Amino acid sequence: SHALEPVGIVFCFSRSHYRNVGNCDTDGDRHERVAQQQGWKVKIEAVSDRIHNLALQGPKSRKILQSLVTFAQPEKKLADLGYFQFEAVKIGNIPLLLSRTGYTGELGYELFVDPAYGEQLWDKLMAIGKPFGMQPLGMHALDRARIEAGLLAAGAEFDDLTSPYQAGIGWSVSLKKPNLIGKAALESLKQRSPKVAVGLVLESLETATAGQNIYAERERWRIGQITSATFSPILNQSIAMAQIVPEYAQPGTIVEIGLLDGIKRRVKATIGPMADSSTMLWDISGADGLAIAQTLFGQSVSYLAPFQSLETVLEENPCSVLRLCNRNFRILSSSPIPQHLIPQHLIPQAHTASIHQYSWLQT
Repeated sequence: SHALEPVGIVFCFSRSHYRNVGNCDTDGDRHERVAQQQGWKVKIEAVSDRIHNLALQGPKSRKILQSLVTFAQPEKKLADLGYFQFEAVKIGNIPLLLSRTGYTGELGYELFVDPAYGEQLWDKLMAIGKPFGMQPLGMHALDRARIEAGLLAAGAEFDDLTSPYQAGIGWSVSLKKPNLIGKAALESLKQRSPKVAVGLVLESLETATAGQNIYAERERWRIGQITSATFSPILNQSIAMAQIVPEYAQPGTIVEIGLLDGIKRRVKATIGPMADSSTMLWDISGADGLAIAQTLFGQSVSYLAPFQSLETVLEENPCSVLRLCNRNFRILSSSPIPQHLIPQHLIPQAHTASIHQYSWLQT
């Protein structure tokens, strides 16, 4: 009952049954091609028309769902469902697959249901959520939430011409695999990526647009490009995600976003990190990643299998810890990682580990 996210989300029901939930109709063709190349005997079936997906996202999502969900094991509670885990459950007489996933940077769940029950499930959720102020969420609002959380989008922050290291998701690549497609190229790019992913806060309230060029201050030459942008109600400022050359990626660097022709009209912006967000996503990686995780959360993190998670606290603040691989961890928290808890010989400057906030909305 664990899910991982290399391309979309892959749900593992058993060693011989997986479900890929992506955002591209051609995913199945790619899976078929890889299976043929490897000589694997597999059956790949498109099931989108048989499964509806409702996403319930936000800090109150657990409170809204907990009175509705019934698990097969009576003793199990909704709070027991870890980050990126899933279970077959019922809401009333409606059978569904419930996963603790989403793309808003908030606590959230996705409900996969037979289309015959889709409208009934929607009505139930809207009725129970009304006292909590729950409202329908459109794609523009979802895009704003994921940009505020610093979450990447396919076709914006990454595509088939963008390396994982350029997109800021190098942690997702395991170069230890012997037959990794593009391994030699990835090993070269890991040494020095031509661009890196950053967040920006604009001085103007105008919203930037994907594709706009970024310039060094008072210079005519480009150093990068906007990938996503929105107005942030949390900051009351316009923000953006971008990819720029490493020399200008240092937090606090002032750059200029080119409007119109990029020369006559520009808006200044500051490279993140920035002001506080209610939810932060942190990555711990490197040779001492496990040691840092153990210092923060105790020996229990050592027993997590890859892509297993646990609920714990970080200086009295609830958080979720997901183990990505042997020494890499991801933390979903409402507060920064307390640096004073980490032994000095393990700090990132020692180059034995790195602590990276995936959400750049942070002091």
